Amino acid sequence: MEETIQMKELQNKHWDVIQLEFPEVTECNVGANINEDGGQSVPHVHFHIIPRRKDDVENPRGGIRGVIPGKQSY
Repeated sequence: MEETIQMKELQNKHWDVIQLEFPEVTECNVGANINEDGGQSVPHVHFHIIPRRKDDVENPRGGIRGVIPGKQSY
């Protein structure tokens, strides 16, 4: 549980930096590649902060679920 709290704090810290340096970024997606079938190539804990901008895609609904065919639109 401690690690989960630390990861959230780290995400918040980096989100603050992103917003300061790139004010056009309005939102973000946060994701992790877990295990080989999830795209992880080196076993370790990490996460991705994906900056998003208004209208960067036609339909952002579903977020990172868009990587699964047929799961983005629901």
